[in-house]
Amino acid sequence: MMVSTKIANLRALLLLVFLAATTLVISAAAARSHSRTHENASIGEFDYYLVSLSWSPSFCETHRDEKEQCGGRGFGFVLHGVWPQYLRGYGPQHCAANQQPDDATILHTLAFMPSRHLVQHEWETHGACTGMSPTEYFALADRAFASVKIPGAFAAPQSAAQLSAKDVAQAFIAANPGMDDSMLAVTCSRNELSEVRICMDKDLHLQTCGKGVTTQCPSGALRIPLARGGTRTN
Repeated sequence: MMVSTKIANLRALLLLVFLAATTLVISAAAARSHSRTHENASIGEFDYYLVSLSWSPSFCETHRDEKEQCGGRGFGFVLHGVWPQYLRGYGPQHCAANQQPDDATILHTLAFMPSRHLVQHEWETHGACTGMSPTEYFALADRAFASVKIPGAFAAPQSAAQLSAKDVAQAFIAANPGMDDSMLAVTCSRNELSEVRICMDKDLHLQTCGKGVTTQCPSGALRIPLARGGTRTN
């Protein structure tokens, strides 16, 4: 009886070891698949762009050391980035970059993406995956940002707006003919407005967003900090 019990216990232990090893193999395979999807995809192979507009006053409340964006002139919505995306979700990132933005490109881009650190980050993380040169990518980013009409409620607000995420989305829809609620999402940090993200095809026409682009905000009125001084809007 004792021998049988030992054999049963050994079998149970071996089964647990087998299950643990199988789990590790599956997890490693998933991690490799995730890496290929996000970081090692073929350059230029993606479906559409996610154009992310950042509400600068919210960003600057927690990044006061970012002097270019937050130290002087007050901005409203600025361009966070233009991100290649897959319809199935996410998009390529950190592709090999043989070029870097030159001074003239950076200077031009600071008009709508007012941080050298952000310009460099967006090129290395997203822009290099488009297959464009830095000059071409940031020219595209400029056109994408200019193509979005910022609603009047955000142009030069004198008092804090009492808007929900749905209200913010509807304001953008009303200001931009052809846009509907399948083409954008609003993101928040807790109950504070962070970004409005708009989906565009490779020719910068509005399109329905792919998987995973969803509004991420609590219900009810959001906290929307005011810009200091004037704002730069379209």
